[in-house]
Amino acid sequence: MTIRPSMNTPTNPLVTAPLGRSLARLAAPGLLGVILQSIVSVTEAWYLGGLGKTALAGVALVFPIYMLNTMLSAGSIGGAVSGAMARACGEQNFSRAEAVGRCAMVIAIVGSLTVMALYFLFGDAFFRMLGGRGEVLQAAKEYSLWFFPGIVTIWLYNMSSALLRGSGDMVRPMFASAVIAISHFALTGMFVHGFGPVPALGIGGAGLAVVVAFGTGWIILTFFLRQPNRSFRLVRGNIDGSAMKPILKNGLLAANQSVITIALSLLTTAIFARFGDEWLAGYGIGVRLELIMVPVIFGFGSALIAITGANIGAGLRARALTIAWKGSFLNAAIIGSVGMLMALFPSTWSSIFTDVEAVAHACNIYLNYVGPVYVFFALGLCLYFASQGFGTMLIPVLGTYVRFAVVAVGSFVLIKTGADTPENILLVIVGALIVYGIFIVLGLRFGPWRK
Repeated sequence: MTIRPSMNTPTNPLVTAPLGRSLARLAAPGLLGVILQSIVSVTEAWYLGGLGKTALAGVALVFPIYMLNTMLSAGSIGGAVSGAMARACGEQNFSRAEAVGRCAMVIAIVGSLTVMALYFLFGDAFFRMLGGRGEVLQAAKEYSLWFFPGIVTIWLYNMSSALLRGSGDMVRPMFASAVIAISHFALTGMFVHGFGPVPALGIGGAGLAVVVAFGTGWIILTFFLRQPNRSFRLVRGNIDGSAMKPILKNGLLAANQSVITIALSLLTTAIFARFGDEWLAGYGIGVRLELIMVPVIFGFGSALIAITGANIGAGLRARALTIAWKGSFLNAAIIGSVGMLMALFPSTWSSIFTDVEAVAHACNIYLNYVGPVYVFFALGLCLYFASQGFGTMLIPVLGTYVRFAVVAVGSFVLIKTGADTPENILLVIVGALIVYGIFIVLGLRFGPWRK
C-alpha cells in the first residue's frame, strides 16, 4: 500500500511551482504532441487523394465516427481520467493513482468494443443516412472493415496518454505522438500500395495503418507506465469502484459535449449547403481555422487539468481557482488575437486553400464575422478543460447545449421568416459563441467555482 504524505507538505511540483513556469513546461510539449497527432489525418488524406475522389468521399463518411471516438477517448473521458490522476498525484495518493490507471484501461476496452459493436450493427445504415451510395459506400465499408476491429488501439493510446498528462508528464506522450506520425506515414504507403511481401490493400490499408500506428504508440506509453522507478505504475489489481465512479460521472457528462459538437458541425454544414457550393466550400475553409485552434487550446487545457487537479488533490482550492481563471483568460487572449488578425486580413487564410474568387469571398466574410469572437470560444473551451481538473463538468457541458440551441433556434427563425441570408446566419453563429463563453464564465463563477 502506498503511504499518503501529509496534506500540509505538498511535494508535487505542480503544486509548488509558479503558474507561468508550470504552464510553459506542460503546454509546449502538450501542444506539439497534439499537432504531431493531427498529422495522421493529413497524411491519410494525401495518400487517399492518390486513389481518387471515391476513396476520399468514402473515408469522409467514416471521419465523423473517427473524430467522435478521438474526442471521447482523448478529450471528454480521457480528460476525466487526467483530472482523476492529477487529483490523486496532488494528494500524493499513488495507490489511488494506480487504481485510476486500471480503470482507464477497462474503460478503453469497453468503450472500443461498444463502438465496434455499434458499427457492425448500424454502420451501413449510418453511411447511407449520410448519403453514401454505390462505390462511395463500398469504399467506406472497405476502410471500416480494417479500422473498427482495431479501434481499441486508439482508445488504449489516448487513455494511456491521459494518465501521463494527468501526472504532469507531457513529454512522453509527445514522443509517442511523433512515433505515431512517422510510423503512420510509412505504414499507410506500405498497406495501401503494397511493399515486398505485404499485399496492396487499397482503401482498407489506410484504415489498418491508423490502428497499427496508434497500437505502436500505446506499446511505447505502456512501457513508460510500467517502469519500476515511477511514483505510480500501471499494474494489475482490483478495479476500485470509488476510483471508477468519478471518472464515469465526469467523463460521460463531458461526452455530451463531444456529441453536441459533432451535431453542431453537421447542422451548420447543412445550413450553408443551402446557399450553394461556393458558400459551403468557403464555410468549410473558414471553420477549419477554428478546428486548428483547438489543439492550441488543448495544449493549454491539458496543462490546466494537471495543475488544477494537483492543487485540488493537495487541498489548495483557492490556488487552483486562481490558476484556472488566469490560465483560461491568457489562452483566450492568445486565440482571440489570432481571430482578430484573421478577421482583419482574411485573405491570408483563404488564399492558402483556394484561388476561386467566390469561395475565397465566402471564406473572408465568415472570418470577418466570426474571427473577432474567437476569444469567447477559446475562453469557454479552456474553462471546460480546467473544469476536468476540478471535476465540475456540468456548466461547461450545458454551455455547449446553449450554443447549439442558439444556432438551431436562430437559424430556424431566419429560415421561417425568409431572412436566412449567409450574413444573418453568421450573426447567429457569432451570437452563439458569445453566449457560450459568457454562460460558462458566469456559471462557474457563481456556481461550483464560488470562492
